[in-house]
Amino acid sequence: MIQQGVTHHFRPVQQPNKGNLTSNHKSARTWSNALKRSVREGQDAGTYLVVDADAAAPWQDVHISPFGCVPRADADPNVEARVIHDLSYPSGNSINSSSDPGILPELQYEHVHQLARRIEELKDRRSFCRVKLKRGDVKSAFRNVHGSSEVCGRFAGALPDERAVVIDLALPFGWMGSPAHYGVFGSAITHLVHNESPASLDPSNTDCEPFYCYTWVDDHVLAEEDRGDRLELCEAALRLAMLAVLGPRSINVKKFTRWSTRLRALGLDWDTELRCVSMPEEKIAKALLRVQAMLQCKSATRTQLCKLLGSLRHASSSLGQDHHI
Repeated sequence: MIQQGVTHHFRPVQQPNKGNLTSNHKSARTWSNALKRSVREGQDAGTYLVVDADAAAPWQDVHISPFGCVPRADADPNVEARVIHDLSYPSGNSINSSSDPGILPELQYEHVHQLARRIEELKDRRSFCRVKLKRGDVKSAFRNVHGSSEVCGRFAGALPDERAVVIDLALPFGWMGSPAHYGVFGSAITHLVHNESPASLDPSNTDCEPFYCYTWVDDHVLAEEDRGDRLELCEAALRLAMLAVLGPRSINVKKFTRWSTRLRALGLDWDTELRCVSMPEEKIAKALLRVQAMLQCKSATRTQLCKLLGSLRHASSSLGQDHHI
């Protein structure tokens, strides 16, 4: 995977006619400038290959899927938007439907209660100690992992107005296999952090207790007792691990938080002094509004159901399987 890129065996699907470029979703057509900007940035970063449609026409195994755009909270969508590569379209003849989940790397997510257990263990060991949290983030996550030449052709899109074909050289966010393949690298980062301690990074330090790192996809949460230089060295271990596994551009400096006893991470509010974790009030309000709206509807789309269930995921984790919501 590291030397040749990600490989995958796709089941045969009907190839779209590359001479008649697939139309993108309405959102991408509306915010076409944002789409083009994202493609240009991908070219500069080496993650997009853009070629003339006539040049790409003879190429085998090039499958074009539509682009879509989603507004960012802090940006004008006419200038910048989050680009979504819809690899689930069309239903039954898409790249995702032709992918084989049975040959993907095994993906195991650590339950969020492990982070709560870490905090409790530190407090039970020394009730007077100050436990602090820090969140680190990998920039662009899946985009740090590239595909093999046989795979990349499946992740193609189009700019119909420019008669251009855009081939994604990195794992796209829309492919069902991206989380599993990226998980190999995310787990490697966590493994390296777990194998470090203050003594391994500073020969003059006598603290040999390994560092703790909770990982959820590209989010890494550190939980440590504030003593000596343990906090600084734990952060250094995480940065060095990201650097070693994914390179210097993978460290999302802007999303590294300060060490604190209170932190919003994994969609939850954590307080190590009060030893509690809670859903943010705005998320509770949003979940209640969606429940009320659903109760008043005679029917609902799959998207609406997914949004509702997503709003309740933390509530279901807290209550357990023996409670009814």
